[in-house]
Parts: sequence; structure tokens; C-alpha cells
Amino acid sequence: MAGTVQTMCDYIRNHLADDLSVTRLAELFNYNQSYISRLFKQIRGETLSQYIKNARLKQAETLLKSTDLPVQEISARVGFDTVQYFSMVFRKEIGATPTAFRAASQNIKRCHASRDSLLIDKKDR
Repeated sequence: MAGTVQTMCDYIRNHLADDLSVTRLAELFNYNQSYISRLFKQIRGETLSQYIKNARLKQAETLLKSTDLPVQEISARVGFDTVQYFSMVFRKEIGATPTAFRAASQNIKRCHASRDSLLIDKKDR
């Protein structure tokens, strides 16, 4: 049972832009919808919908931090139908808009880069 849930988690993480409805996952894994929902909650301690949303948001955070892709493209890559809905969910769960999150993470990178260059300068003295 736990192996099935782990396989589902792997599938979800690798197919974030695809249809990840409970109906579709039940078809893919040959279980009925209520069974996989109960099994997932029992083993993971969160609902399938929560897991999917969190996986999508985690990947969105990674893409916002590490790429210059437009927010609209990131939204589509992680499986949100519209950039407006993505922005609303992101802000509600993360506490900042995707654009503000990206700007803050870039500021942190710059601070770290400046600090690292200062540390290198001190070593050279």
C-alpha cells in the first residue's frame, strides 16, 4: 500500500502540468477514486489535493528562484490553468506574489554573492 502511494507521489512530481485529478489518478493506478483518496490520506497524512498543490507550489518556487521564465510559463509548467489562479494560490500559501517572491529570492542571492566576495577579499589580505 505504501509503495502504491509512493509511486503516485513520484508520478505526480514528474507530471505536474498534466491532469492530476483524482479521477485521472484512479484510472492510471487502477483503483477507485474513494479508495486512493483514503489510502493517500491514511499513509501521507494529507489529502491527495493538498499534496498536488504543495508539489506544484514547491516546483514553482524552484523555478522562480532558478530561472528567468515568465510567471505565466511557470504557472503552466506546474499545472495551473490560469496565471491569475496560480498567483492567487501562490500568494495565499506562500505569503507573496510569484513576482515578489522571485524579487526577494534574487535579492538574497545578491546579498550572498556580495558576502562571499567580501569573504574572499578578506582571505586574500
